[in-house]
Amino acid sequence: MEPEIINNNPSSAAAATQASPSASILKPLSVSLPEKLNDDNFLTWRHSAILTISGQELQDHLDQQKIPTRYASAADEKAQNETKTYKEWRLDDYNVSSWLYSFLDPSFKHRVLGCIFAHDIWSRLHTHFASQTKARIRQLQLQLKWIKKTGPASDYLLQIKKVVDALVTVGAPLTDAEYTNIILDGLNEDYQSFLTYVTAKDPPYSIPDLEALLMAQEDIVERFKKPEPSMIQVNFTQSQPSTQTNFDSAYARNTPPTPNKGTYGRRGRGGRINRGGRGSWNSNRPQCQICGKLGAYC
Repeated sequence: MEPEIINNNPSSAAAATQASPSASILKPLSVSLPEKLNDDNFLTWRHSAILTISGQELQDHLDQQKIPTRYASAADEKAQNETKTYKEWRLDDYNVSSWLYSFLDPSFKHRVLGCIFAHDIWSRLHTHFASQTKARIRQLQLQLKWIKKTGPASDYLLQIKKVVDALVTVGAPLTDAEYTNIILDGLNEDYQSFLTYVTAKDPPYSIPDLEALLMAQEDIVERFKKPEPSMIQVNFTQSQPSTQTNFDSAYARNTPPTPNKGTYGRRGRGGRINRGGRGSWNSNRPQCQICGKLGAYC
């Protein structure tokens, strides 16, 4: 095995470094982001992009103040003779710009057309999303105020959590105190004692503990909840017989049947009344269902 050669000449090492291209060139292109930038993921996309670019030691390309000197003298500027440091930086910046552009959703690519440097792309994206983020935060905060408990506690808490998580993604997370107030503000009068108990607690409950307590309180409220007046009225109405039905039954029991004129027959000889004669009722009289007699009302 040949011995390792160590070069202790600083001047030769510096010369070799200057002669070689920048070691960071093309590095960003070898790393992919989890997703492309769109309307809903700017903060998470931005965080991933910063980590990736910083991992390649290229974060200076996002800051306009970090651009190296382009010309060493007025004569070099007149002759368009750029410094070597600037040339290497410019190659890196082309690659960072290309990498950023490749991870933009097609709907955003037209917003960065005309950008020459990577910091131009970065600044333009920030300007666009700054106003969008503020409007989104206001919208989400209003949504929280309108959420009320009208169903199961699990659904109520899930509604709140979705909006709270959305606020986190746009850079406006709630404090535990704000989160607690949102949960309590959406409860109705059935939870008055619960509200008193929770607000008096010092130190306050954590969000997971508060959610667990609310779920348990819901079971207690449902167990002792009185039926609604409308349901009581319905049950009472169904259990009472109709007034008209009672009146008809009493009238039928106490009123003798009215003879039908068509049922009188002719008086036969000897004063006998023939079948169907005068004073006889027809066979259409009602038969009692208890004793079996005609016209009886037992």
